[in-house]
Amino acid sequence: MADLSSLLGAQRATGGVSSHEVHADDGTWAASLRIAESYNADKPSTWEKEPETLGAPRVSLAVSTDLKQWNYRYMFEKKGERSLELDNRLDDLGEVIRQSFGIASELEDPSIPSQASIYSVGRICSRVHPGAKQEPNVAPARLNPSDLMLETSRMLGNGQRVPLTLDPACRVRYAWADEAAQNVNVVGLFPGMIVGVKGRNGSGNRFVAEELLMPPALPHPATSRTELVQHQYDETRLAGKPLRVVATSGPYTDAEDLLFKPWHAFMTHIEAAQPDVVVLVCCALIQMGPFLSASHARVAAGDLDELPTSIFRHHISQRVSRLMERAPGTMVILVPSTQDVVHAHFAYPQPFLDKSNAALGLPKRVRCLPNPSVFYINELAIGVSTADVLGDLRREELVQRVNPGAEAKPSGAPAAEARDPMMRLARHVLGQRSFYPIFPPSAASMLPLDLSHSRLCTLDQVTPDMLLLPSPKVKPFLRVVDSTIVVNPGTLAAAQPGASPSSFVRMQVDAMPRDALFQGDETESELVTHELYRRARIDLMHTT
Repeated sequence: MADLSSLLGAQRATGGVSSHEVHADDGTWAASLRIAESYNADKPSTWEKEPETLGAPRVSLAVSTDLKQWNYRYMFEKKGERSLELDNRLDDLGEVIRQSFGIASELEDPSIPSQASIYSVGRICSRVHPGAKQEPNVAPARLNPSDLMLETSRMLGNGQRVPLTLDPACRVRYAWADEAAQNVNVVGLFPGMIVGVKGRNGSGNRFVAEELLMPPALPHPATSRTELVQHQYDETRLAGKPLRVVATSGPYTDAEDLLFKPWHAFMTHIEAAQPDVVVLVCCALIQMGPFLSASHARVAAGDLDELPTSIFRHHISQRVSRLMERAPGTMVILVPSTQDVVHAHFAYPQPFLDKSNAALGLPKRVRCLPNPSVFYINELAIGVSTADVLGDLRREELVQRVNPGAEAKPSGAPAAEARDPMMRLARHVLGQRSFYPIFPPSAASMLPLDLSHSRLCTLDQVTPDMLLLPSPKVKPFLRVVDSTIVVNPGTLAAAQPGASPSSFVRMQVDAMPRDALFQGDETESELVTHELYRRARIDLMHTT
């Protein structure tokens, strides 16, 4: 793309600075790409081969939510709805904990004095000091051991809060059998976290926890052998070839301008690669917002030559349209952000971008999904959220030293994975079964959480094969957490001057061995887990 203005239409510049006329050396950007981190790097890469031009996508897309539920009005919450949502979630996850650990007795109120050990469930929260005033423009204090509280549901403990202390011999038990997790000697607690506890309240003034019981993640999805054969070996689908997916997250323009240079260079690169799927947050492209952030310096100052929708249409929509014309076999998926100034819905959870809005100029073939969402590309379940849950968890988490779980080997040293803070943060999301388990929302991101609709943020059916959790405050990474691939793709453009370089994620997924799927007619309906962590090669791409 030697002269992008001739392709997309030159625009009048005001004050000597053009908002749209871009002269980017896209070849230089593409040449600067390098693999910063790779998972299953022993698998040969298919990204360097000449792409096969397809007339139509080889993949199918399905969502696991009723999209009609997302058309709600925010700022109309009632206090009763908010408290009921918190209460129901606490009771539901409490029952999951009771069944997972085989607790035969009924859960009891931790605020009642008792000399015998009891089982209970509550929500971690911080003590509220009467008369304390919150200074303006000062972030609230983080959770600390002296202010640790356990909040009960109305059914279990009349909604009371009781001070919580971890016994020096306190141990953590997990409902899954991962030896590395069981052998860990630290635990992370954060406001909003729902945990089971075993202990006693001997004095009536505080509950001393002897054990912490962590809720299990949902089971992974499974698909019948017949459907797997259709997805992976049908001639109109993948025909035994690898599925290729690219995922990237905004911001897409540098902090100093609104020229969208990284975005245009990236899209030129994608036009050449022609993946199956592109997720903008191949043959898929997953793109995640923010596409035009309200926190960008020029947007916040109102220093714009055109309406934000015009900027979005000129830079984002026209490049997506051109990609779909030049690579008709690529499916493009857009996921918005609460930072997007072009989106009419500010609260989280957030509906999808409205393709019927002519001001945005999005093509009809683009797939717009809500934020957060779980969707299926063929058989693979992928979860995505543009809320910075990793950055917020890292700020709010209180790490406490504990004894390894009962199932752990006493002499075993904690594995490196168990000590990895990113794996611990990702396990919070999976175990709490929520894309944003923090309550109240962290002051780090000031997420506009609509609590009465927060059920839309939960993982209520399965644990995805892959989680895309973009965070500009956490270094991009790839991890496998309890058989789920968790990815922070980073951002395509620097959110602040001098920040990390451009980064995105590309993935190729091999088909399952044919002989493993064809095992006789009697096994056609048998359900098989997808084992994405075995089949996928994932590259975290950086610019140098």
